[in-house]
Amino acid sequence: MTPTAHTIRRGDTLAGLAARYLGSTARWREITALNRGLNPRRLQIGDRILIPSDAQLAPPQPVTDTKPPRWMKAAISEHGQREVRGSGDNPRIVEYHHASDNLDSTAAQENDSTPWCSSFVNWVFEQEGITGTRHALASSWRTWGRELPGPRYGAVVVFYPGTAGGGSGHVGFVVDWDDTHVYCLGGNQSDAVNIIRMRYSRVHSYRWPS
Repeated sequence: MTPTAHTIRRGDTLAGLAARYLGSTARWREITALNRGLNPRRLQIGDRILIPSDAQLAPPQPVTDTKPPRWMKAAISEHGQREVRGSGDNPRIVEYHHASDNLDSTAAQENDSTPWCSSFVNWVFEQEGITGTRHALASSWRTWGRELPGPRYGAVVVFYPGTAGGGSGHVGFVVDWDDTHVYCLGGNQSDAVNIIRMRYSRVHSYRWPS
């Protein structure tokens, strides 16, 4: 299988590309080995680099559990919550935003039309006395807790944006996975709390409370 070409974009790092394409930040050296002269500390926007052939992503090694983590009961109980059409707001979604300190509770931005996937994850952890990022950006979860080598039921799964310049990405909870996709229970998914499938190539990392 031939290597995959990737064009460097703003914010790219070799560790991030290794996690995105190869399933582990620790595999960044495999990218440098394939690209002679590449300086991992000075990636140039617009340059094209090659990613090793297993960039097609074999499923990452899952972490098995003996029992579900305690916060998943709260997460699952919110399934079906959705935004209110028109000028009103779902008060439950507004409550999710209260778990994110960077949103002004008096401002119009704290409503159910403001992106709320990160606020939902923060709210779920708050129900169990676990400190999340307290931030409304999905990217705030990229360094939270500790990184897992693969999916685990109840883990926070952090996604890259779907397109260049597409915001801070997305975040939710792992509920299942298969050979090509991870299943995410999250908020602000088609304006609701539900479960979606996302390709492994979109995954930035899997996180677990420290």
